[in-house]
Amino acid sequence: MLLALEKKVLRNQEMRIKFPDLPEKFMESELELNDELQKLHVIATVPEYYPVLVETRVVATLLGLLAHDNTDISLAVVDLLQELTDVDTLSEHQEEAEGLIDSLLAEQVFIADAMFVCLCIKQSSICEQLS
Repeated sequence: MLLALEKKVLRNQEMRIKFPDLPEKFMESELELNDELQKLHVIATVPEYYPVLVETRVVATLLGLLAHDNTDISLAVVDLLQELTDVDTLSEHQEEAEGLIDSLLAEQVFIADAMFVCLCIKQSSICEQLS
């Protein structure tokens, strides 16, 4: 399941790069990616698998998808992260959840830095267009 997610993410990236101006060409890969994200909700019901999410760096992949161009993908990730970090689940499975939370926090710092750089680049582009 986790490997399938990584494959769907890569496939979607490839299609978006190959056909940036033809959404109909990459739409199928986005639907497949969204489906794969929905399948991951089952992991939220089995917190014993949280360490696997961390070990396979799926957390980094999920956080990276928060910045996806398709808001449906971003929202699917938000929904999944909310379910994975449900207060009741975290309190009942503290040991398993600790690694997930640590990974989310560590990756979030990296993602926040990357998003800040992207924002700065976009901001300078907008400023140039206005002048």
